[in-house]
Amino acid sequence: MPHSTQTAGARSEARPKYATWIAAVHWMRLGVWVAGSLVAGALILLTLLARMDALLPSTQSASSQTALPDRVTLDILPVKPGGPAENYAAYVPSTVVSMQANSIVTVTIRNFDLDARPLPNGSLYARVQGTVGGVAYADGTAYTALDRSDVAHTFTVPALHLNVPIPGRAIAGKRYVTVTFRMQTGNAGTYEWRCYAPCGDGPDGDAGPMADDTYMRGALVVES
Repeated sequence: MPHSTQTAGARSEARPKYATWIAAVHWMRLGVWVAGSLVAGALILLTLLARMDALLPSTQSASSQTALPDRVTLDILPVKPGGPAENYAAYVPSTVVSMQANSIVTVTIRNFDLDARPLPNGSLYARVQGTVGGVAYADGTAYTALDRSDVAHTFTVPALHLNVPIPGRAIAGKRYVTVTFRMQTGNAGTYEWRCYAPCGDGPDGDAGPMADDTYMRGALVVES
């Protein structure tokens, strides 16, 4: 009996030690699992970030790839809204026009100022020049030149050898004429554009709005 009592006591003392070892092993395994999960999660996150970085290297790169629109629309109004002059026709909304360099841009000009200002005899500004195909379209009808007495305005960029005469007469039932053409912009730079029809003040019609950068002349900004 004493022998049996001693053996039972030894077993009872061994059980807490064994249970403590089992618990330690359990927590160790749990710690290894948690650490492994964190490492796996970090690897997944790094992989996703790497893929996003490959698609979008940086904010600067993304903005630098944003191109200007390939279409520009201007209106010619008999009187510029809010303008200091009460009877000056003008290109609106702005006489500063921006385009992308080395690209083809479609330009639409709606002329509400249906009052022809005949060009002088022999004027070269009655002919379409510098557009893609050497042609422009008035309400869908192609033309390469206008009779000098039918010209209301021009959109002319001398440095780019571009000239488009704008008709002063619309088709029946319309209160404006829509002119469209395509142009090749070339290298970056700032170029003056202007109207060469005598639509201004003075004996030759070249004063007033013709000489003002906010009416019948402006800047064509070609950006790279």
